[in-house]
Amino acid sequence: MNLARRFLRERAEAGSRSQDSEQRKALGKLVYVSYLVFGAQQAAFLMPLRRVFNIQPASIDVMRRDNAKQLFDNYIKAHGGELQADQGFLQGLKEYQDRVQLSDEVAEEVMREAARTKLERCLGTALQNVKTRTKKSDYAPAVKALREALDYNNQLERLSQQPNMPKGLARTNVYGGKYKEGDKDLRELFRVFVEESLRSEGRFTEQLEQDVTALQQMLGLGQKEAASLRDELSSKIYRRLLREEVTSGRLDAATSKAAVLQQLCDRLKFNPEAAGALHRSLYRQKMDDILKNHNKITESDAKELDRQRILLCITKAEINTIQRETCGRLFQTAVEDAINAGIDRFSFDDRDRVKTAQKELRIPDSLAKEILDTVARKAFTGFVTRSRSQRDRLEAAKELKKLVFFSNIVVAPLLEDVQGAAAKADAAKKEAAKKEIAELMAKAQADMDKDDKKEDATAAKDKAEDLQKQVDATEKQEAEQKQEAEQKPKDEVEQGKGGEAEGEGQAEGEQPATLKKAQTAAAARKDGEEVGSSGVTMKSQKEINLRNDLQLRDRQDIYRNFLLYCMSGDTVALPMGSTVVVERDESEFARLSQLGEILGLTQLDVATVHKDLAETAFRNQAQQILQTGTLTKENTEYLSGMRDKMGLSKEQAEKIIKGVQNQRLIGGLEAAKNTGSLSLQKVLDMKESGVEIDSFISEEMRLNLYTKEVQAVLSDGTGNFDEERLLQQLPKDLHLPETKVHRAVEEQAKDRKRTTLVQAVSYLRQRKMDDTVKALNNMVACNKALPSDEAVQWREQEELQDLYSVYVGREKDAAKQAVVQKLFSLSDKDAQSLKEVVEAGDFKLEAEDDDTNFF
Repeated sequence: MNLARRFLRERAEAGSRSQDSEQRKALGKLVYVSYLVFGAQQAAFLMPLRRVFNIQPASIDVMRRDNAKQLFDNYIKAHGGELQADQGFLQGLKEYQDRVQLSDEVAEEVMREAARTKLERCLGTALQNVKTRTKKSDYAPAVKALREALDYNNQLERLSQQPNMPKGLARTNVYGGKYKEGDKDLRELFRVFVEESLRSEGRFTEQLEQDVTALQQMLGLGQKEAASLRDELSSKIYRRLLREEVTSGRLDAATSKAAVLQQLCDRLKFNPEAAGALHRSLYRQKMDDILKNHNKITESDAKELDRQRILLCITKAEINTIQRETCGRLFQTAVEDAINAGIDRFSFDDRDRVKTAQKELRIPDSLAKEILDTVARKAFTGFVTRSRSQRDRLEAAKELKKLVFFSNIVVAPLLEDVQGAAAKADAAKKEAAKKEIAELMAKAQADMDKDDKKEDATAAKDKAEDLQKQVDATEKQEAEQKQEAEQKPKDEVEQGKGGEAEGEGQAEGEQPATLKKAQTAAAARKDGEEVGSSGVTMKSQKEINLRNDLQLRDRQDIYRNFLLYCMSGDTVALPMGSTVVVERDESEFARLSQLGEILGLTQLDVATVHKDLAETAFRNQAQQILQTGTLTKENTEYLSGMRDKMGLSKEQAEKIIKGVQNQRLIGGLEAAKNTGSLSLQKVLDMKESGVEIDSFISEEMRLNLYTKEVQAVLSDGTGNFDEERLLQQLPKDLHLPETKVHRAVEEQAKDRKRTTLVQAVSYLRQRKMDDTVKALNNMVACNKALPSDEAVQWREQEELQDLYSVYVGREKDAAKQAVVQKLFSLSDKDAQSLKEVVEAGDFKLEAEDDDTNFF
């Protein structure tokens, strides 16, 4: 305690932080030694530090821990400064830990630091070797140092299973030391270890797999980072092994190339998909080198590429993709040059250059057509964009005409060229097969008479028959495909006609006049038309179109605008300031038909545009005629002539006329709504005229009209309530839901049943007998609308009897009398008694004269 006082006094008198720290450490050593000598309980009793010096227990625990940790760390440093992977050393370390009374958690931390020191020394040796620049890289010392670190970790893990070992003894890593996470040096060490191990062993063994995983954990590398490095190294080694297999000729001689490549992947545990990507990159590199040197593919180049394709097991689809991205790029340039020549400068030289490029680059017809389709559609879109940007309809139509001529003059010949090679090849193949069949049949006929060659003749005949069957099957398939292609548009048209006939009753075969004219013009130019006086025939094409580039609505709008141009004609100026409209010739309607094909419109889509336009024109005429008055005989004949001119059926015309008439009715309806004079009868009249009232009158307004009608019936004083009309027919005509109808009737009847009784009593007291009877009739109507067995409640029963007597005297309908009797809860005896009084003339309840007011 005196020592503690002295340390505290000297600490208080210290003139610097270093002196203060020394005295604090001296006090801590005193506390630690005291607890170590006397034990925790006796030391706490003999040295009341908290009570005398106000030293908290937490501070005492820190002093004990720090001094024990320092002694434990000094023990390790005395034995080399590294945690030795030796059983005797570790057991002695455990005994020393118990002797200095150090907790397992703190001891584990110190041991981890000591083990990390060992690993850092190994890694430092490896890094020094890796970074040493020599003429020939030798990474053997680096790999040796890394394996030493791995063996050290393995020994620690094995020793942790032995008895009397320090707690927390396990593998460790460099994380938390001088190496930071994601350090480039650590990545380089990992790369060197994996690469050199694969180079020496030639395959990914199970032991190497375990070592790589352990090294990844020791270096603190992430899963993705390690996997990326491993794949990169595996790809590098795979490429080297693949080169050895190819250069040695073993891969060429192998029966199954795929099996050899799979063995390489298994040796390196290399992902087959990554290997496939590497194969494609090698093939692409070979293709790029050939095109860079020759700008075309020669026969020898084609054979070498085919050999590489077989060796690397690249599929036909993958070859097509690579060819599209390499050769296709050059071919596309040639096609773009021809397309950019335009209508005026396009020539046979452009066609020859495209055909030459396709031949030299060995572009398949399907790929050539695909590239031409892409480039041509881009050009088509440019024409459409320029047409849309024109404000003048005539200028817009001129751009569309240029589009049609561009398709016929430029695109169609190029399309014919890229497809012609395949057609010629098929024709040559058929001719060769037919020639072979003829030779075999001739040989069989000649050898049939010779006894020694009858077997050869029979074999030749059988072979010829087999070839003939193949040729017949091919021709039959082509004929079926051609018939299907021709029948499809017809089916679309027939389907469209069937739909129109079902919806409108259109007569079979009736078409708008403009559609007939366009079809006639297109049929006349089916085999092409001559371009000027050059002798060159211009044909249209429909395989390359804008079906997938524009929405159907946009394509139909473009077609409709050009159709309007064809129908409007040109305005020609004459002398003296007069003008005349010249009708378009047949060629413009031929361009219209060809434009529909370029836009990718089906015959049904085209027919819809013509039909809509014809109906619009006829509707405008009908509106002008019906605007001034009714449909007279002269107006009917005029519209009939217009119908024939437009090519519309009688049913279509009648429907249009009826629609125009309905529009007039709807106009009157809107006016009535705006002025507030809309009545239920007007709505029902429009309903009978075929107008869909729910489209023009909201449900709320229709329900209000219905409610007003119910109110009128319940207050007209007749006592009649037509249930069939008010609860069934009228809601059906007004398209009102049943639930809302019943709710509206219930609300009106329930509210009025009580109020009508009060009105009846009031009229009775005023001696207004007619009004009393009307009020009671209204109550009867309310009861019919909302039947109820409950009697009405009234305090003066005599007044109810008077009401009944008045009602019986003036209303002779027995059914209504029975309803009033039931509502007033009168027994049959009382009711009969009241009736007898009324019939006998003894009931007198008339209006009294006012004797005070006689002037």
